[in-house]
Amino acid sequence: YLQENKGVRLIARYLNEQGITTRRGGRWSIVGVRDILRNRTYIGTYARFGVRVPGSHPAIINEHTFNRVQQRLTSIRRRTQRAPRSPFLLAGLLFCGHCDNKMIGVNRTQTWTRHKDGGTSRGVYRYYQCQSRTNQSVCQYNTKRADDLEATVITELQRLSSPGAREQILGQPPDTTEHRAAERAAMQKKVKAMERKFRGYLEQASRSEISLEQLRATGGELIRDRQFLAQRLALLEAEARGEITPEERRGYTLEALDNLQERWASMPFAARKALLQYVIDRIVVHDDRIEVALRL
Repeated sequence: YLQENKGVRLIARYLNEQGITTRRGGRWSIVGVRDILRNRTYIGTYARFGVRVPGSHPAIINEHTFNRVQQRLTSIRRRTQRAPRSPFLLAGLLFCGHCDNKMIGVNRTQTWTRHKDGGTSRGVYRYYQCQSRTNQSVCQYNTKRADDLEATVITELQRLSSPGAREQILGQPPDTTEHRAAERAAMQKKVKAMERKFRGYLEQASRSEISLEQLRATGGELIRDRQFLAQRLALLEAEARGEITPEERRGYTLEALDNLQERWASMPFAARKALLQYVIDRIVVHDDRIEVALRL
């Protein structure tokens, strides 16, 4: 990091390209590299539960080198200009067609000097990027503009809702029992996580850490997301109990797809996102096409 002036992303890429794994046999990420650079254990300090004990064991990195690293990390963090966060419509649904890792939403800020008057302009650009590239600096593919990719997905959903495509969908074999059991377990986990998150918002509001307006906005969006997931979970559980057939469950998905097409223009962002989560199982993004798998 100091001698070769490589950043955390280049170090992660080098380790992964050399086949050097983490202690658990996984790929390196920029977070893992940064954690090592900040770890005071290497200078002989024992730290746990907020307590630091210097000189508790022999150091393998001298303190001067460690402090230089911390100064550089702090300097870079101050220079880095983060774009404001904004929600991404397809979060959690996208997978890279090259490495099958998830794709995540990324905001990029660009500042430039105008030739006309010498002033400064600033633009924020939104992308979906392969997580392997973002966090591990591998898989140099699949960076898509968010607006373009979202429009492509909506166009594909419109195609899937056409009579011809619907006939093909109904002719496909339903998901396996194992796949539905795995989806049911995942849905149960998500619903519980949302309930914990909502309780956290209520506690924050009770301590005046967030305003009632913030509680209504964030809590309301969370409740809408939970409702769609709870509906899907109820269908899966009803099928597991033998109360509905797989064909009936698939019919509900197609009905939701029709609802998406009819009401999309008038739906708020949170409702759009929740409905997509209900209808779509996963979207695989290739260089020249996408594959949308519905929850069937």
